[in-house]
Amino acid sequence: MYLLQQNINQKILYPNEFSHEKIIKNIAENPAGVFYHGEFKTLNEMFNKNYLLSTKPMLTDLYDGAPVPYQRELLQDGFKIEEAAFSIQSTSNLTWLLNSKTAEDIESGFLARFMIVPAYKVAGRKQRQPPSDKLKRKRLVEILEEIYTIKGVFQLTNEAIQIYDNWYDEIADKNYPKKVEIFIERLFVICIKIAMILEINYSMSLKITKNSMKEACMRTQWLINAIRKLYDEEFTFSKFEEETKKVKNALRINNNQLYKSNIINTTRLSVKVIDEILKTLEEGEEITKEYIRGTTKPKWLITLLK
Repeated sequence: MYLLQQNINQKILYPNEFSHEKIIKNIAENPAGVFYHGEFKTLNEMFNKNYLLSTKPMLTDLYDGAPVPYQRELLQDGFKIEEAAFSIQSTSNLTWLLNSKTAEDIESGFLARFMIVPAYKVAGRKQRQPPSDKLKRKRLVEILEEIYTIKGVFQLTNEAIQIYDNWYDEIADKNYPKKVEIFIERLFVICIKIAMILEINYSMSLKITKNSMKEACMRTQWLINAIRKLYDEEFTFSKFEEETKKVKNALRINNNQLYKSNIINTTRLSVKVIDEILKTLEEGEEITKEYIRGTTKPKWLITLLK
């Protein structure tokens, strides 16, 4: 992004901090830009400040491409945003991401408009960064300049359409939890965007071919699986759901089977809460309970089924 800003378009990066009126003016003047924040939690907390409470809903609405221009009229001035095409790029660790999200962020669709790419392994780290390669930097700038000149409407070849339709029908038929559906519905659109990027990378063409679409579907499928994993193991929407996932995670890391007493010790939840959670999971056919008699005090053995 910095290379784009320095060499191609000075206004492509939006400011890190702003007022509601100022960012409307910035987007109106440069509708194709990028918000870049190193930490998502910082960005989300900024949007929750009193003077920016209306900014997040506005960005959520603009992201989808409003059919009519967004207009803001002030006493002495006014702004009109047409054909906005901005991105928000950020990073976070899982704990900070989960702590910063709210139910409103999910229900409003704000968080679902992000393409969440989890990192499951830490790449090799170096104590110091090697000197930058000037030739590679120059080549990168040349490629970015070439990409920046591409304008027009993307078209799908018939083969690409067939690949996408077949993949969509297969995925759309699956039953997902309602709160996961919010994310997955957005990924269907993101799949097309990934295909656009891949085609530009491979051929600098506005015609999306079957190979680019096939790879885009494969990459989007990985994102769908990642969202399912985050939902199953990490995302929570209430205190009871958070406690339920504590119990399920305790079972998962112990080969899906634990005695009830061990679950209480591992999760540090009260017996009353554990009993309520186990009852809910049993009614949902997610666990089985087996009463084990032995020489010592009898125990309940809990097995996680899915």
